[in-house]
Amino acid sequence: LSFYECRLITDTTVKILSDSLRGLTTLTQLHLNLGKTQIKTDGVISISNAISQQSLLEALTISLNENDGITNEVSHRIAVALSSLTSLNQIALYFDKFDFQTDVTVKGKH
Repeated sequence: LSFYECRLITDTTVKILSDSLRGLTTLTQLHLNLGKTQIKTDGVISISNAISQQSLLEALTISLNENDGITNEVSHRIAVALSSLTSLNQIALYFDKFDFQTDVTVKGKH
């Protein structure tokens, strides 16, 4: 699914996407591009929580490049939500503004 540069990611769009993801019971791969959408933090968390309920998911790619609201804290919350996916063999998360060197939420936890 690609919403790249789609400036119309509203709360309604996020709710529909999240509900749709929750309804999929045999999803094994998901590639979600939300780059340059300016999606709100709550929307990203909602989608991440919906994805975390996919027990058969084996491959996941999420791109949130060039979204100003995606901070280290938000990125960490996404990673925590997705950590329940024990079936994942492949994961790629793209956050262009994430800085592991200055992220206080993950220091000492790896």
